[in-house]
Amino acid sequence: MFPNERIQNGVQFFISKRSELKILYLTWDGPQTTYLESLFLPIFRRLQDQGIRFSVRQYSWGDRGRCLEREAACQTIGVPYKGVTVRRQPSGAGPLLTALADAPRVASLMKSGYADLVLARSTMPALIALAASQLSSFPIVFDADGLPLDERVEFGGSNPKGLEQKLLRRVEAMAVRHSRSVIVRTEAAREILFERQGGQVSPGKFHIVSNGRDPVVFIPSPPLIREQTRKELGFGSDTPVLVYAGSIGPQYRLNDMLLLLQQVMLKRPDARLLILTGDTQRAQDSIIQFSSHLAMSCDVRSASFDQIPRYLSAGDAGISFRTPSLSMRAVAPIKIGEYLLCGLPVVGTPGIGDIDAAVAADVFFPVEIDSPTAIQSAAGWVLRGLADTRRRQAARQIGIDRFSLSASASSYFDALFYR
Repeated sequence: MFPNERIQNGVQFFISKRSELKILYLTWDGPQTTYLESLFLPIFRRLQDQGIRFSVRQYSWGDRGRCLEREAACQTIGVPYKGVTVRRQPSGAGPLLTALADAPRVASLMKSGYADLVLARSTMPALIALAASQLSSFPIVFDADGLPLDERVEFGGSNPKGLEQKLLRRVEAMAVRHSRSVIVRTEAAREILFERQGGQVSPGKFHIVSNGRDPVVFIPSPPLIREQTRKELGFGSDTPVLVYAGSIGPQYRLNDMLLLLQQVMLKRPDARLLILTGDTQRAQDSIIQFSSHLAMSCDVRSASFDQIPRYLSAGDAGISFRTPSLSMRAVAPIKIGEYLLCGLPVVGTPGIGDIDAAVAADVFFPVEIDSPTAIQSAAGWVLRGLADTRRRQAARQIGIDRFSLSASASSYFDALFYR
């Protein structure tokens, strides 16, 4: 249970008068993303113990089977789910038309008492919530989810002066102003969004939350299971194994991962890189383009959520490279917590989110981008730690202290009940 003294501004009275708080969660996700199932549903499950009831309205496109899988995942914890298909055509206008067309339905749900407030994750759901609130008055909590509009400009080729950017930035600003509270992942995101409002909002409405994982799920494998997993993957019992789990794209610096592997292989030619991603073809093509010879030392595979902890535990160090930029200061890489909870020390880019303050130096080796010397030093650090059980134990403890599901649920609780 979260301590009662965390409940402020009359919320304790509010709870005493009602059996539960009902929240409609709006999220907009591509067909390959698993944030709902892997990140948010575990948090919702924890918050259910505090009398909070969630329902999910997810906007997506692509394979109908993914929608059914997501619905099934929600059903396992008693969360009602509704999938809404996003129109992809006409290009650019289709998503906007989807959002505006669904706003009256959301307004109708809220007017009927379906939920007490809307939690809108990212810009398009915020547009839906804002449009719906013009038809039916209800409170909104805005999960800014980093700085996605800036990320589109920096890595997605979006025109910063284009009509789409202008419209969505206006939506972002309105969401910050009109929401009861704003959820961010880092101190930098809080500062940036606050400064963009020019003092029109209270700094107290911004709440930093963590992307936590369940330490009972993400846990180092026992030695026998670790050995069996390595054998399954074709790795020797003492093979140095670097692990990357996540998306493939320019901001994730796959070439730097391969450079790190090359440096480790100078001392240990048997070293391997395990890549766990939903975009396996793109990863394989990029590796071959970098070096067809090095491709033989890489294992690229897609893994279900329940397989990931076992695969991570088979490694010796996790990789979390990002291209430094404005938007990257606002993200909190989920993989960091996963690595640490599974006992993996991390090689990563400094200055990404709040990672420098959150991860102790003895389990995180910072690598400056475009620095061959730093890559070489990181390779030496990985090799020196291969048999260091204390380093793995320290990684696990920091994961529990800073990246646990309980800490994440507690931070969401504060944001949802802020008034």
